[in-house]
Amino acid sequence: MNSAREKTILLVEDEALIAMAEKTRLQAAGYAVVHVMNGEKALDLFSERNETIDLVLMDIDLGKGIDGTEAAKKILKNHEIPLLFLSSHTEKELVEKTEQITNYGYVVKNSSFTVLDASIKMAFKLFEALQNVKMQEMDMEAAYEEMQVSNELLQKSQNDLIMSQATIQNKLRAILEPEGKTADLELSDLIDIRELQSLLEDFYKLSGILGAILDIHGNVLVATGWQDICTKFHRCNPITARHCQESDSLLTTGVAPGTFKTYRCKNNMRDMVTPLVIDGNHIGNIFIGQFFFDDEVPDMELFRQQAKTYGFNEADYLAALEKVPRFSHEKADAGMRFYSKLAGMISKLSYSSIKLSRTIAERANADEKLQETKDYLENLINYANAPVIVWDRNYRITIFNTAFQDLSGIPESVALGKDLSILFPTELRGALMDMIRKSSGRKWESVNIPILDAKTGDSRTVLWNSACIFDKDGKTVQATIAQGVDVTMRLRAEDKLHESEEKYRSLFNSVSDAIFIYDKNTLEILEANEATSKLYGYAPSELIGMSCLAFSAEVDESRKVATQIENSGRATVPFRHHKKKDGSDLYVQLNGYKVVLGKDVMMFTVCRDITGKITSEEKIKALSRFPDENDNPVLRLSKDGRILYSNQASALLVNVWGCESGQPVADEWKQVIKTALETGKAQLVDIDIFGRIFELLFKPILEPGYVNIYGLDVTEKKAAERLAENLLAEKKLLLKEVHHRLKNNMTMIQSLLMLQSETQDDPDVARVLDDAAGRIKSMLILYEKLYTSENYTKLSLREYMRSLITEIGNILPRYIQINAEVPDVTLDAKIVSSLGIILNELITNSIKYAFSDNAGSITIAATVKGDLFHLEYGDNGIGLPESIELETSTGFGMMLVKILVDQIHGSIWIERGTGARFVLEFGI
Repeated sequence: MNSAREKTILLVEDEALIAMAEKTRLQAAGYAVVHVMNGEKALDLFSERNETIDLVLMDIDLGKGIDGTEAAKKILKNHEIPLLFLSSHTEKELVEKTEQITNYGYVVKNSSFTVLDASIKMAFKLFEALQNVKMQEMDMEAAYEEMQVSNELLQKSQNDLIMSQATIQNKLRAILEPEGKTADLELSDLIDIRELQSLLEDFYKLSGILGAILDIHGNVLVATGWQDICTKFHRCNPITARHCQESDSLLTTGVAPGTFKTYRCKNNMRDMVTPLVIDGNHIGNIFIGQFFFDDEVPDMELFRQQAKTYGFNEADYLAALEKVPRFSHEKADAGMRFYSKLAGMISKLSYSSIKLSRTIAERANADEKLQETKDYLENLINYANAPVIVWDRNYRITIFNTAFQDLSGIPESVALGKDLSILFPTELRGALMDMIRKSSGRKWESVNIPILDAKTGDSRTVLWNSACIFDKDGKTVQATIAQGVDVTMRLRAEDKLHESEEKYRSLFNSVSDAIFIYDKNTLEILEANEATSKLYGYAPSELIGMSCLAFSAEVDESRKVATQIENSGRATVPFRHHKKKDGSDLYVQLNGYKVVLGKDVMMFTVCRDITGKITSEEKIKALSRFPDENDNPVLRLSKDGRILYSNQASALLVNVWGCESGQPVADEWKQVIKTALETGKAQLVDIDIFGRIFELLFKPILEPGYVNIYGLDVTEKKAAERLAENLLAEKKLLLKEVHHRLKNNMTMIQSLLMLQSETQDDPDVARVLDDAAGRIKSMLILYEKLYTSENYTKLSLREYMRSLITEIGNILPRYIQINAEVPDVTLDAKIVSSLGIILNELITNSIKYAFSDNAGSITIAATVKGDLFHLEYGDNGIGLPESIELETSTGFGMMLVKILVDQIHGSIWIERGTGARFVLEFGI
């Protein structure tokens, strides 16, 4: 990658002061910078500019015209260039939108220039890497095309080999596989033709008996003593040759192994045959032919006719006939008995060879599978996720898989051959090895044993399971294999769970509503909070085991509610009549829930005391005894929905319903009446009467069975509620926008101060401007936290201090370090702002006056004790002069510190000693 001084950056920013500050920093870092104010000019520049733009820094909110995201899309559509978004927006949706446009990054404006410069360099590296990938892809495509041409040439050769390979494979399977079919083999595959040819020739010389071995298809493999009448006549003419083949195949069928057959062939010569059978398959024959018996006279007229029929030269044909050998029956039979025994020997030897080949192949296959199994087991152990170890009878490690190496931090090369004790913490090695020796020969099941992490020096708890590998006698232990599971985090989680249970218990008992958990089958209370005891007047010990129905004055109805919770998972009852222990009435709003946690089912009920509310409703009912004097609608309806009575104020409601006294109301209102009477619970329904909203209370009177309706005009109430909701939403939106604008303005002020500082020749003036910019930065961080927080008045001190110290650290000399310990407390935003400025002043003073060029450190430690916030600030510099006191200091920074401390009603003092030390306290 080229150096930064050769790179040109296009900065798209509509705020002139911010752009000027950013451009100055970028140029100071060695970049050439081109600035435009909006997206349209950025697009024009890419269409008109001749020189190269190497990277684009794009703001999102660019005022009028297209925004930064749209401009980025259009630029990237026609240009391959890295593009970074630089904006003050931190909304998740907006950041995700930019990630769909470019992968080069998103930098928040108030980040330090170190972050921006690092992001720019990373974008250049990523762009160069992507370009290299594209070049590699092009090279791969060219190589792929060449490979395709080679594949086409290879394909032809492969097709030529397929048939021969298939044939060879079938024959190899027939010979080598246990289930191989010998019927797939040819006789030529099984016999040594050269050796048999020599054998038959010697036998012919000895006995004068000719012979031949043919396969099942009639192909001659071995032949000796054949006569001219065969070689020069019968096998030369197509018809007589076919006679020979038919004789060799058809006429030889049905001959049992170990026997032979004598027959006259279709060419009228004598033949004798014995079969070659291997593994029950007839695959060839051994022949004696052509010949005559010495006691028979050939029919010469028949052979003359054959010569004439098949176009043979009669004289030559008859001369060849005269040379055909004559054998006695005894000699022919003796020769065939020899050939029959030879056929049996060939069959046995060939089949034995096949069996031997199969045995060898099976042995080789077994060896191969054994090696595969060994390799598989070794790989299984080595690459198993769980740590696995094997040690011998002398407790020397023989197998140490990758997971165990990761767990212990000990390489395999170090562990193998070492004593097992190297795994354990030093102080426990003796005791643990004694335990392992005593348990030799027994397996472990879920035994917790500590393991030393050699990398960190920490001890990790491992749950062990082991098994022994015994000698042939079944008693002597040859080795032990163990598998472990790191349960360190689980045990810590169990501790956390116990702590969480304690917190749950505290929360459970701090709730003001009565909460009790009960058994879904027996309805007996299993657990109840303190509010339950207070509400119902029972001691906590009395509640446990008591039926939750004991609270109810309506047991059957409460049992139905319990069934509803069991079936549907929850139930809400606005009104339920309960009884306290002393028998007094109690009215509650009840919510019941069923919670399934794995296999466990929890049933619990929350009861809120509404006795006071019910009392108020009773007073309202008393007023309703004078319905004609009531300005609100009062009606009485029968259980079938007929209007029995309505006061004068009900006229509009009855008009809307479209019925008169004595007539039934619509079905939807009948359903409300039915629900009220069936459940015995009052039903509350809103209705619009000519633009006015009325709240109707359907109160069931179970005896004699009718419903009273009490109406109340709630139009103004509902309107006020909607107005309040809308105003609250507008307030939140406006407050968020104000924070955003304020943050942008403060960023602009900071940029202006820093820009002015960089142009000052007077170092004192530059220092004053830098100090002011630092104070603005501390406030900017505060507003950044408020802008992204759900609470605009409270702020986490730890998060704010972490961000403030990070920003200050970005501008610190490298030899100065800040160490801070701040509790996670939430304070008023005004107090956090004052603390930020105070710390900014103290850190600035330390940087200016405390340190030389040697290493320095600043320490900030804060604690909260009750209602008192205590903060200690110190450095290890040269210390404060004795003449400096906070009350008499005339420096602006110390005066500002004293004013801000007074503003938060706190106190601050100096403690003399090594370095500077300030102590600040205030009430919270």
